[in-house]
Amino acid sequence: MTKKFLAIFVFCVVLFGANAQSEMRKFDIKIGVGVGQDRLNDVLLYNLENELTYKMNTYFIASAFVNLGRGGELNPDHLAIGDSNVSSVLGGFNILISPFKNNKVNNFKVGAGIGWFRSTETYVRYNFKNYEYNYIEDKGVGLNLIVEDEYRIKDRYLLGLKFYLNGEKYIADALGGLLRFGVIF
Repeated sequence: MTKKFLAIFVFCVVLFGANAQSEMRKFDIKIGVGVGQDRLNDVLLYNLENELTYKMNTYFIASAFVNLGRGGELNPDHLAIGDSNVSSVLGGFNILISPFKNNKVNNFKVGAGIGWFRSTETYVRYNFKNYEYNYIEDKGVGLNLIVEDEYRIKDRYLLGLKFYLNGEKYIADALGGLLRFGVIF
């Protein structure tokens, strides 16, 4: 009896293992670096983004992301009028469409979603022979628009480009581009 049960168990494990490996993997995580800009300033921001992606089917993808940006120059030892230091956080959820299916080596996607952003700027202003630090904060919820293309390397890794735009009050509260590396699991 135990030999029969063991044989059936081993057969089921092999059968389910083979089926599980033949299915498309649903999740991947990506990290990206790039440049961007928010509407508070004209300073170039250096961005770092993390994204978790879920493939719903061969055409639709859902993702959650956090994008951190930092830029500007503010040196207290050598103050200059107009120097600024900018930090931004952008996070949200997106639904993307892959018009050419997402089970190929090259995957082009466009999408939209909802995003939350917060941007702060500290800058120097001259006021009556004194330097003053000023602080501006902007935050809100807006619409994300995304265009991205990724290339699958072997079965496990991804390399891609992403362009994003987030807008609430204006056309672009935050925009930028990223070079991304991902792992499929």
